[in-house]
Amino acid sequence: MVTIRVGLQEDATAIARCHIAAWRDTYRPIVAEEYLNNLSPKSHIAKWTTNLQRSKCHTIVAESDQRELVGFINGGPERTGRSDYRGEIYAIYILKEWRGRGIGRRLVRRFSADLAKDGITSLIVWALQDNECRHCYSVWGGEEIAVGPIKIGEQDLIEVAYGWRNISLLSEPDD
Repeated sequence: MVTIRVGLQEDATAIARCHIAAWRDTYRPIVAEEYLNNLSPKSHIAKWTTNLQRSKCHTIVAESDQRELVGFINGGPERTGRSDYRGEIYAIYILKEWRGRGIGRRLVRRFSADLAKDGITSLIVWALQDNECRHCYSVWGGEEIAVGPIKIGEQDLIEVAYGWRNISLLSEPDD
């Protein structure tokens, strides 16, 4: 059983650990090993301590019965200046051993409901083109809307953007 709840300031360390572990599991075949090995828990904890204090920024976490943080989603207002999408998922990660259990869908459902309370009705997310996990966005009704470059460490990679014009569909329960 997994509980979906709002991320709290005291979750910063657990979110940072989950973030790094999920990056290493997800991006090992895509991102340079040296970059992944140098991900710093200290800097990620500082980042998440700050993120959890940002207004209009939502962080929702998934927690196991053993109170282990197994996934999270974070986002808020769209950051790149696209006027056709008002909200953005900045990060969504689930620990590898917890994937395929519907946790991502539950996180997105709660997150989109919270965005709707802020008056945000459309959403965008960017994912590395070679990330096999990105296909869940299509399953959840997102449309591929853009492709663009991103630099991670010394690597030039490609990102794909998915968009939802109406996020109310994301907050509806599955049939």
